[in-house]
Amino acid sequence: LLGACGVRVLSSVVAVLNLVVDEIMPQRSQVALALPTGLALIIFLVLRSLRRLAAGQASKFPVDIFVRSAFQAVATVFSQLPEEMKQPLLSSLYFTVPLSVVGTVGGFGWKLFGMANARFNQFFQKHCQVSMTFNNSDKHYDHVVDYIGTRCQVETGRLLVSTKPRSKPSFQEMMAHWLGGKTKAPTLYYQPDLQSFSDSFVWKDDEGLTHKIWISKHVEKPQFRSENTKNQKDPESIVLRMFWTTDPKPLKSFMTSALSTMLKDDCEGRVDIYVKHMWMPMWTKAISKDRRDRDTIVLDENLADDVIEDMRHFFSSKAADWYHNAGIPYRRGYLLYGPPGCGKTSFAQVLAGELGLDVCLMNLSNQDMNDDDLAELLRAAPPRSMLLLEDVDAIFVERTAAAKGGRGGGVSFSGLLNALDGAAAQEGCVIMLTTNHKDRLDEALIRPGRCDMHVHVQKASQDQARRMYCRFFAREAKVKLIDVSGTITMDVIHGFKTGDPVACKGGSVEDPMEANFDIIDENTTYFVRTPGLDVPTSAQKDLLLYDTLAHAEVGGSKGLVLATGGKNTKLQSLPPSAARFGSRIPEKQISMAKLQGYLMKQKLESEQHFKALSHKGQLPPEVAAIDLADEEQRFRYNEAVVNFASEAAVMNVHELLDVKIEAEEERVSIYDYLHRLGLHRFAPIFEHFGVREKKQITTELKDRMEQWDPDLKTGSQRDRMVALIDNNETIKGQLQFADLSVLRDRFLATYQHMQDLPTNGASTLAAPPPSSMSRSTSEPSPSEQRKAPTRKQIVRQSSGVDAPENQLNMLDMAHQFQEALECNGKSQVSLWQLDLHFQRFAGDPHGALQHCHALRKIDKDRSTQEQSFEWMTTFGFLSRIGLEEYAFNLEDNKFKMWVEWKHLSKDELKDKAEMPEKVAAFCHSVLQASKDRADLVRKFQLPLFADLQSFFQSRFPEAPAQDAQRFAVRLTDDAGSTHVSCLQVECYLKEAKSPAEALANLAQGLLPVAVAEAARKRPEAPPPPKECEEWVHLWLKKEGLEHQSGPFMGQALLKRDEVLGAPLDHTILTGMGINKIGERCKILKMIAAEKGTTEAPCDKDDKRKDC
Repeated sequence: LLGACGVRVLSSVVAVLNLVVDEIMPQRSQVALALPTGLALIIFLVLRSLRRLAAGQASKFPVDIFVRSAFQAVATVFSQLPEEMKQPLLSSLYFTVPLSVVGTVGGFGWKLFGMANARFNQFFQKHCQVSMTFNNSDKHYDHVVDYIGTRCQVETGRLLVSTKPRSKPSFQEMMAHWLGGKTKAPTLYYQPDLQSFSDSFVWKDDEGLTHKIWISKHVEKPQFRSENTKNQKDPESIVLRMFWTTDPKPLKSFMTSALSTMLKDDCEGRVDIYVKHMWMPMWTKAISKDRRDRDTIVLDENLADDVIEDMRHFFSSKAADWYHNAGIPYRRGYLLYGPPGCGKTSFAQVLAGELGLDVCLMNLSNQDMNDDDLAELLRAAPPRSMLLLEDVDAIFVERTAAAKGGRGGGVSFSGLLNALDGAAAQEGCVIMLTTNHKDRLDEALIRPGRCDMHVHVQKASQDQARRMYCRFFAREAKVKLIDVSGTITMDVIHGFKTGDPVACKGGSVEDPMEANFDIIDENTTYFVRTPGLDVPTSAQKDLLLYDTLAHAEVGGSKGLVLATGGKNTKLQSLPPSAARFGSRIPEKQISMAKLQGYLMKQKLESEQHFKALSHKGQLPPEVAAIDLADEEQRFRYNEAVVNFASEAAVMNVHELLDVKIEAEEERVSIYDYLHRLGLHRFAPIFEHFGVREKKQITTELKDRMEQWDPDLKTGSQRDRMVALIDNNETIKGQLQFADLSVLRDRFLATYQHMQDLPTNGASTLAAPPPSSMSRSTSEPSPSEQRKAPTRKQIVRQSSGVDAPENQLNMLDMAHQFQEALECNGKSQVSLWQLDLHFQRFAGDPHGALQHCHALRKIDKDRSTQEQSFEWMTTFGFLSRIGLEEYAFNLEDNKFKMWVEWKHLSKDELKDKAEMPEKVAAFCHSVLQASKDRADLVRKFQLPLFADLQSFFQSRFPEAPAQDAQRFAVRLTDDAGSTHVSCLQVECYLKEAKSPAEALANLAQGLLPVAVAEAARKRPEAPPPPKECEEWVHLWLKKEGLEHQSGPFMGQALLKRDEVLGAPLDHTILTGMGINKIGERCKILKMIAAEKGTTEAPCDKDDKRKDC
């Protein structure tokens, strides 16, 4: 204030003097004389006073004397002035002189204050504060300001807002901005408005200590800019201060934390992708993308973990030192190979984001790039970067360029090898190559040193399909807070119910979710319990986790998971429909891209379906009543859409599989192969003789198999077996598995003509014996019934038309038929089996649906009895031609199995089985499968399904066709095979008096072979014949030759004298039929001995006394 007053006074004095000069111009000489005189007197007085003070004559400055002398000098000067000047000067000096004195004193005092203040500030800054200045000439200046604005609590009410980020955009982003086009609403960025005076903020260091830091901003005056510097900012700086301390460590730690945190955020959440500059061999930033989370790509278990762990080890300092000490170039190569659409490029991006790497994308097909440019690019790659070369097989096939002219763009194959692993190749980075065809690449390109790790990225497995399904349709919620009691609060309405299985996904490395001090594994399943039963499920955000379902249902502390941490951790439900969906996807047959596109299509179509129903006013009542403006009710609406989409994705999986999938034929068992043509009953025989797989079937089996089973010598089954061995074209077509779409279409084509369907869903035909096979279906489990949409709703939405109720029912049954025959996303039912099944259940769609599961029976589903091999018994063979009464005769001759007497001749059959001539001829013709008596062989053969229908209709022509079909169904198994022969069926039908009787008595009239054989009884033996009492018989019996009494009695040699009197010798005995020499000799000796005796035994009829 004093200084300002002094300046004002001096200005007034100058103005007055100017006025005086103008007034006294005529008396210029007098004024010129008076003023120097007055000034000289004043100077003289001052100097004299100072001299006296210095000489010690005065103890202080003689102010009074000085003032008195000054006034005298002024008076002297004033007296010399003209009279006309004295009056104006006098009036002016009364005002200006006091002010001048005050201003002089004030200015002198201000100067003294400034000197003291400078001394004080110097002392304060040295002993009571620490400061740090940071200029905007540093490229990281913006990062520090951003850190203060976003991470610190700045005590200010002024904010700066901008639509431009502080980070520099890429060249492509700038080009897009210059070219214009439609853009979305810009993102706003907020920062504190720092002023030249200090604001303060609070910062917490890594040790948890809180520091208060004062900040001020200083901006220099605007600078004049040249053409080259017109876009530069004005120089500015920020000053950070901390009071009452002289330790600079907190400010240093603050700057270090600010830069490391902001740079880490820029690198951690983003992946920068570089491409070659369009003119020069240098990298230019193409785009910066958000880092892809590891859970966004669904790979086989441990595949991603193994590669990430290997890459982490490579970038560790320990590994770098080892490479250096071992003299090995510090580089690592990876080859991702597999079919297209399996996620190789996405996997590379995930790896880059997981490890914080930049991606340098190289296009080897660029015609403007030569070998030198490629080498320069690899050498100039940023540190900790990934060099990505995609689809290498499309550039070079072996050592030849794929493009015309023998060049892969402007890069040669040798240039590529030298750039990757040459003497001047880059070190400290990883090289990632992707290819769809590994076998097309030259060995030199993928050898260790260039490609150290080969990773096979295959098509989707069933587990991958399940996890992909969960990504689309599982409920997810992020953990917001976990209290000490174990209650987990989610950030949104979670929608979980008590008992729902969940898994923990994601989470940060710094703060993982732990349970009982152990990090929770993503593969561990927990069970949810919602605390408040009176609160609607959709309104809950709190839940508890338990280790088992039983504990979750009971509640309490037993089994409760006390979780901690969990930053960014998500809880994901595990819907049962995910397992059903995964089981319907064929293993390693569908690419991940196709699977993802299918699920996205189902989700979008379901949303559009609900919108269409809303416009038509046809939403279900429980959905139509939802108010979308309310958060809780909007959650229920979204749940309904997701549930509908998830069930539609399971039900309509045939759309994804509407391609022909070739079966893997290398290791097909003989049972599964023969089952395709209804010949599976012969599988145990083939296995007994060492033929266990399809590849072991050879043409030589055609002759060998005739000795194994009589049905393999003749009949329709032999014809099919021969055609199968010969690889007949017609049979090859029937052997093919039916596509899933063919199953549905064939069902519709067979039954769509039917207008009326039974409402009870029961088959009109008698059910065959129950099977142990379980049926796969897309029907929701009981736990999902409450919220799951009905099948008709899904069918109506899938068909896209408003079909009548009857057609919807038929379409629904076709879907169920398709799902029931589906196994791991494929059909294992041949076209031959499918045609026979529809033939068995013609006109009966419910029966076809109820019993179709038996068609899925495979080798591992066989029982022990079905796997055991047994020869056809003698009774089984003879019963098929109506000669079972002769079975005991052959069995008594030790012919219990057909194979033991198949070589007998007609006479031997007649003798051994004691058959009449005609019966023996009939049996022998069938036994040898005589082509001359095909009519007799036909009686032995097993009839086909159509043959059974024909037999029934021939016997009962007036009976409805449905009775004939029912008769054939009950006599055949699921593969159309029967155990009775044509003769047995004809005889049974001949004895039946009516169709009803024929159907009712099937179980007793046509017993299975094993049952009939066990129930048979041996006929009672006739009484033994009365022994012959003739003398010759009794005589021969003494020597055990009673069986030769017949020839003697045939020659009327009955009595003793008749025998002794006959001229018997060897010739005559041979003529009588006694062919054995030993017996003839014995008889002749007996005759000689009898002649030499004096007494012979008495004859019963001739009791002579002289005997």
